Amino acid sequence: MGLLEVLFMYAKQLQYDDLSQMLLEEATKEYDNRLKRYRLSGLPAERELHDDERLELREAMMKGYVEMAELNLQIAEEFSYAEHEAQHVVERLLIGG
Repeated sequence: MGLLEVLFMYAKQLQYDDLSQMLLEEATKEYDNRLKRYRLSGLPAERELHDDERLELREAMMKGYVEMAELNLQIAEEFSYAEHEAQHVVERLLIGG
């Protein structure tokens, strides 16, 4: 997951619509640039994507990135709690309490 996806997720959670839109546009530009690099690389493509197909693919990718960002946030929160508990146990053992 990239930084743009994480920022998009947090902006969406905080209901910063302008920031969400800006990040979505930035991610779209990044996708378009990657597609251009792919075409310029000389790799054979089976066929050109039509505008509708590109839009659907882009939307599906963004939805996937947002879903993964939410999952990653949940995992990070769970591990943060576990890490805090482990640190607390170690501190108690070192202090002798």
